[in-house]
Amino acid sequence: MIRASLLALAAGLGGINDEPADSLLASIRYLSGSDAQGRATGTEGGLAASAFVAERFAAIGLEPLGDEPGSYYRRVPGESEIPSRSVAGRVVGTAGTELSVLVTAHLDHLGEREGVLFPGANTNASGIAVMIEVARRIAADPAGASVIFVALDSEELARRGSVHFLESAPAPPGSLSAIVSFESVGRGYLGALPNLLLALDAGGHPVTGPAVSAAAEGSKLRILRASRDLLGPPLGTEPFRVLSAPQIVVTGGPHPLSYTPSDTIVTIDGERLVRVTEFGARLVRVLASQRTTGTEPLAGPVEARTIDPRAEWERELGDLHRLADWLEESLSKSEISPPRRAQIERIVRELRVVSSDPKRAPDRAAVVERLRTVLHTGRLPGGGEDR
Repeated sequence: MIRASLLALAAGLGGINDEPADSLLASIRYLSGSDAQGRATGTEGGLAASAFVAERFAAIGLEPLGDEPGSYYRRVPGESEIPSRSVAGRVVGTAGTELSVLVTAHLDHLGEREGVLFPGANTNASGIAVMIEVARRIAADPAGASVIFVALDSEELARRGSVHFLESAPAPPGSLSAIVSFESVGRGYLGALPNLLLALDAGGHPVTGPAVSAAAEGSKLRILRASRDLLGPPLGTEPFRVLSAPQIVVTGGPHPLSYTPSDTIVTIDGERLVRVTEFGARLVRVLASQRTTGTEPLAGPVEARTIDPRAEWERELGDLHRLADWLEESLSKSEISPPRRAQIERIVRELRVVSSDPKRAPDRAAVVERLRTVLHTGRLPGGGEDR
């Protein structure tokens, strides 16, 4: 019943060709370019980046949610003379409910270090670009609940932006029915799975799990509903875990070029971005509609769930099995270099151990520890990283 209702909500949202890659790439080109200077917090480049997002929000027609009337800027406390500022706007829902869906992406990056620019095209100009395009779609056809869009600044600095937003949110935290975050979506997982998209924290949840399935219907992406504990907490989402609202972190996962000077726009897959935008827009619309149309399970904020360890273990095994299967399948592609092929083969072998019989829990714990750096950062042991 739930799945059928969610599929109906996701229907009629248009094909992926409605969202040209050019507009997505244009956003990334600016945010990873010379004007933004790597978007470091408290720099002129950071100001330019936040101004770019505010201009896009205004052009889309989002209601400003800044500190001052008519402003999109929410200043984040800090020591720099140049202000750090998140950018926030809202699409008011049509159903008259006080509930809101929160959509975020972190805006800041590393800037310049010892004269070397860190453009941050994938991390996380790609997430900002997708969030802007999702906002445009929702603004053109509002959903039942309101949707708040926030480009979070100061996230590379101990997640100050998200902590500050929680402390001074324009909507009561208890009114948030779901949270969606976009993180590093412009490249495929580990550089080997171009069509893989991770939906972290969505597996097994009575609201977000079916919503992800409905949004993924007909997508050309492979959506893996995985545990963030397996693949690492993406930047800027941990502070929101104190809320009862369920979260989904939409991410391509780690890539070897993340947080390097080589994370430039030439590495971004434009067609992939189109597909991620389509999935993201469908997902936000489902989440913003299901609580205002009588769809189960609740017509109000979700209470914090009680995790069944056995059920969580079984779901975790399924996640790892699928990831190993898909990585193994990627080895059939001739464009993967011999060094990377050997590294992926090693990861697959260790994933098989991790996802094996629960009686091998001691082995599993040791292997997970060895895999953690790879799963969290995308940096494979031994070098030989493809671009």
